[in-house]
Amino acid sequence: TTSGLSGGTITPSAYSINTTSKQGVYKYSGTGSAGATIAHGLGVKPSFILAKRINGSGGSWMVYHAKANASPGTKAGYWNDSVAFGSGANVWNNATASDTIITLGADADINGSGGEYLLYVFCDVNGYFKASSYYGNGNAGTTNAIDARGGTFVHTGGRPSLVSVKKLDGSAYWYLWDSERTGFNRKNSVLNNNAAGAESATERITLLSNGFRFCHADSDHNGNNTKYVYVCWMKEPIVANNG
Repeated sequence: TTSGLSGGTITPSAYSINTTSKQGVYKYSGTGSAGATIAHGLGVKPSFILAKRINGSGGSWMVYHAKANASPGTKAGYWNDSVAFGSGANVWNNATASDTIITLGADADINGSGGEYLLYVFCDVNGYFKASSYYGNGNAGTTNAIDARGGTFVHTGGRPSLVSVKKLDGSAYWYLWDSERTGFNRKNSVLNNNAAGAESATERITLLSNGFRFCHADSDHNGNNTKYVYVCWMKEPIVANNG
């Protein structure tokens, strides 16, 4: 739908939402006031949000991730930078997104006076999208071309189409894998959201019917007892969305 959305202190000038896939795109003007809110209309709590200023110079891609903290609004990440997640006070106003609204701080990258912004909002949907976290085990698994048992396994509930992983508390790339480029296991080439380099063919990840497993012990995505956040879009569920 593109009409009928209301309830926040900022009303988007344009938006498109899908209440089945639980995702939406919103265009809005910043107010410069901390605590401003936008109604998202998706009916459940968002698990992953991207915000980008589209006028003026500069402007980072700001990230909200539901597993960045027990109170996720207290943490903010950068989709286009390798820095660790930092304070969310000026970005998400230390507020957790609810099933109706998203709260903004007064940072120029998300809610500056005179700023124009795009907001991309995603909610967990069984077998379609998931934003969660895991702890690495530092184990590279076996060297078998398909079997990677021993490396960290992450259950998503469906076959991943696109996965992006970020170390939460340290500097590291957002690593990105998908099922469409190389397309077979142990050869899934990696890209970095915040780097201009070509893809790397280093064997790092195996994509499975119900999640993904690492076959590489790099500290950027599988360090022992290190916490990582990820987002995963899936190409087919292992169960129906009603469980």
